Amino acid sequence: MSIQREEFGRTREGERVSRFLIENRNGNRAVATDYGCALLELWIRDRDGNKRNVVLGYPDLEGYLNHGDFLGACVGRFGGWIQKGEVRLHDRSISLNKTDGKNHLHGGVRGFDKFIWKSEIQGNRICFSRLSPAGEEHYPGNLKVKITYEFTDQDEWILYYEAECDEDTICNLTNHSYFNLEGRNSPGILDHELQIHSELVQEDNEDGISDWHLFPVEGTPFDFRKAKKIKKDLFSDSIQLKYGHGYDHNFYLKPWGEMRQAAVLYSEESGIEMSVSTNQSGIQLYTANYLTGEAGNEKEPYGVHAGVCLETQYCPSKQQLTEGLLYPILRAGERYCHKTIYKFQIR
Repeated sequence: MSIQREEFGRTREGERVSRFLIENRNGNRAVATDYGCALLELWIRDRDGNKRNVVLGYPDLEGYLNHGDFLGACVGRFGGWIQKGEVRLHDRSISLNKTDGKNHLHGGVRGFDKFIWKSEIQGNRICFSRLSPAGEEHYPGNLKVKITYEFTDQDEWILYYEAECDEDTICNLTNHSYFNLEGRNSPGILDHELQIHSELVQEDNEDGISDWHLFPVEGTPFDFRKAKKIKKDLFSDSIQLKYGHGYDHNFYLKPWGEMRQAAVLYSEESGIEMSVSTNQSGIQLYTANYLTGEAGNEKEPYGVHAGVCLETQYCPSKQQLTEGLLYPILRAGERYCHKTIYKFQIR
């Protein structure tokens, strides 16, 4: 296992940005940056022994500075949409910054994806950290955040999220990597097989934002309990799919706590399988419905369905919804601990 640090570029303000190359004993490699903690590349050998980059990314820092598709980035303080930017925290109403004139998305105007994080190499891990001060994007409390990346010799890409705050606040961290297990020159992820271990999914409203109601997946295009190709029901006559222009929905797993497998993604073309395990209560499926063809790595255009996101994050249970716990509250002095493992193997 080896980790190398090198310069990735400079921001418009002249701040130095680094990237980190992690190579395991199998010769597979992950590349990450301290700008937004973004995963830039993830090289995995296919069934023929050829390396494929299985995540979407930009070839240089400019791509991450200029585009807002969150490729590979850490998003926070809140990953996902908040309708009208309004949060009720106990008896207090909080108005967060709005990103599109109406709602709050992925942490606001300048979320965690738009900062250079402090970085430290610790053995076979990279630790990123920052202090999100009280009032940033109008969130309450000074939030200390630490995100650790590890790429193991078992081809596991592991993400550890930790946070603490001096006031009660809202905290829901996740990673926004777009996966394509076929790598470069792929027609997209429509032929990928996907399984999600979930019986309930959140309903979206006409703006494509969750209204927090949970409905059973059985008998709907959202039933991924048995593996199926992503395209199988993607273009069916479902109002939910029309609202999101495809899959952009949060699936309920189990209450926050123990680690368990949440999903399995597989490409017959490459033979690469990726399993997702987490201790989070939900996983967001997003089929890259809004990518517009911007050039990514090796100048390859990233259009609609070029990748698929499987973002582990908070999803309230029916009981929590009944109790009005729409958003994940991190109480003062408590620790937020969230772990996700993306494991790769050949089938």
